[in-house]
Amino acid sequence: MYEVDELRDALDREYPKSTGRGGDWQDVLARTPARRPKMPRRLSPGIALAAAVAVVAAVVLLWPVGDGSTGILERARAVATDGPVVHLILGAEDAHMTEVDLNTGKRRQLQGRHEQWFDPERGFHDLYTVDGRVKQDILYPAGSTPETERQFREFAAAYRKALESGRASVSGKGTFNGDDVYWIRFHVRYPSFGIPEYDADHEVAVDAETFEPRFWRAIPTEKSLSAREATESEIELWETLPAGRGDFTAEAEGNALEEGWGGLSRLGPRSVEQAPAILSRPVLWLGPDFAGLRIAAIFELSAERGKGRSVAERTPAAELCYGPRLNDTSCEAPYPSAGKRYVQLTETDAPHRWFGWDQAIEPSEGTIILNGFERLHAQGFARKEGTYLVINASDEPLLVQAAKALERLP
Repeated sequence: MYEVDELRDALDREYPKSTGRGGDWQDVLARTPARRPKMPRRLSPGIALAAAVAVVAAVVLLWPVGDGSTGILERARAVATDGPVVHLILGAEDAHMTEVDLNTGKRRQLQGRHEQWFDPERGFHDLYTVDGRVKQDILYPAGSTPETERQFREFAAAYRKALESGRASVSGKGTFNGDDVYWIRFHVRYPSFGIPEYDADHEVAVDAETFEPRFWRAIPTEKSLSAREATESEIELWETLPAGRGDFTAEAEGNALEEGWGGLSRLGPRSVEQAPAILSRPVLWLGPDFAGLRIAAIFELSAERGKGRSVAERTPAAELCYGPRLNDTSCEAPYPSAGKRYVQLTETDAPHRWFGWDQAIEPSEGTIILNGFERLHAQGFARKEGTYLVINASDEPLLVQAAKALERLP
């Protein structure tokens, strides 16, 4: 097991290692799973010997030219570092979003797709789409991507670095989607500069013929504070491109996302008569009573963003509480007392991350998107008459029922 470690990199630059290491054939055989043919339980000595020779011969034929695992790593390194630009497409993954058609009740699990470009001169372009709709499109200029972003997003950079530095090893041979693959293992650890530390074992399955990556997984160790669950993904495409190639245009720049400050202001309760003035779009409600719950309060909110002491941007919001409320400024939802039923509506003129829209894509009219990440309560995202709604409810059936009952507040 080897590590991608900044401190170790610095030491290696001062005290280079010898790269002329030979392979260990016994170790190769020990780590190579033999495929046993189906035979009768009792074998004659001659048949047993022939079977053993066949297994070893198969291993030798599949082993690349070179010195055991060293040859595999050299071939993988040649593929991974051919061009300065890396284009990576990860296979479909669970986006943890379910789209519900409010007219038919039909449900559809949405899939995500990750496409990434890496260039040491131009930076890192990260494009994430769900069901063909853009959820995240960010460009991090070269030299500006934080370490915490890099270890989670720049899988390609960590993989290339491990191969180039000699800190990768061949952990075994197997099959993936019916094709023979070699598993290449490396360790990624980032020091904690006042932030939780990331520490995980990474494995990449490379095609036994082309040596192109086909599958990737990361398993956090007990030392990791940044990530607890294993992540994995099929690799649809791995290609290296000449300098200047690739897509490095994006909707947002990573540096700009962190500039300035942001916050949420609660401006107090509003009457039913005052509520329509909060938004430029129609304010929607469920009537004075809904599913045995009375409307408890309507509040006006404002998401604010700016630099220094000045506010550069304000996004108004209306919050409607059905069931219990916490106090005179906010609903008790989304963290009510156990057993209490409730519905909370948060409405804006446009989707805004402060109200949870970073967890979902923009829904179509007549549908609601359920957030599979939320565990404490049911949460859904809807759009009606141009108004964007985040709906929190004590349970999912009540949430879907509320989404169907939305109407203009008179």
